[in-house]
Amino acid sequence: IRSVLKQEFTIDLHINTSSLEKEKVASFLAKNKIERFVLIHPFARKKLRQWNLHKYVQLINYFKKEQQMDTIVVGGIEDELEIEKLKQLVPFKIYSTVNNFDLIEFVALIEKAALYVGNESGPLHMAAVSNIPTIGLFGPGVPKVFYPIGNNATYIHHVLSCNPCNQINCSRPNNTCMDLIEVSEVTIKANELLNRK
Repeated sequence: IRSVLKQEFTIDLHINTSSLEKEKVASFLAKNKIERFVLIHPFARKKLRQWNLHKYVQLINYFKKEQQMDTIVVGGIEDELEIEKLKQLVPFKIYSTVNNFDLIEFVALIEKAALYVGNESGPLHMAAVSNIPTIGLFGPGVPKVFYPIGNNATYIHHVLSCNPCNQINCSRPNNTCMDLIEVSEVTIKANELLNRK
């Protein structure tokens, strides 16, 4: 009985996509001449869960210059204005999922990505279970509960004494928990994941 209780179990999570979704993604990538790319999701339902947009700009520049990766920004129709703002801040062309993919097609896109980086959100977990290198950026949420699960998933979370909070009223508005995440931390994690054999 004791040996049975100590037995370890693994859960293989996966979202299935069809040839139709894969073909649509392949067509989008070919049309835009995208080969190696990172998915960036800079949004979240609560503003305090969002990493600074200018840090995302630095990250996008890093991936283009140092990793030769294009960027596809993940977002919904409600994020269009912010995505346009992001495009204006980057000195080269970046792409967007808005109006291009439905949810299951987005999963097919994830399957082709070299890397995913994003705030605590649903798309983060979709990337993690798709088993691509995934980095979650966490701030005011509950520690440990919503970290991404997957062999290629990791996270950055500077847990403070005020964490978790209501994600509306910040006790340190000039230096939030998300502000504590440095671009260099993300690039180090990205390199670790990308260099895995």
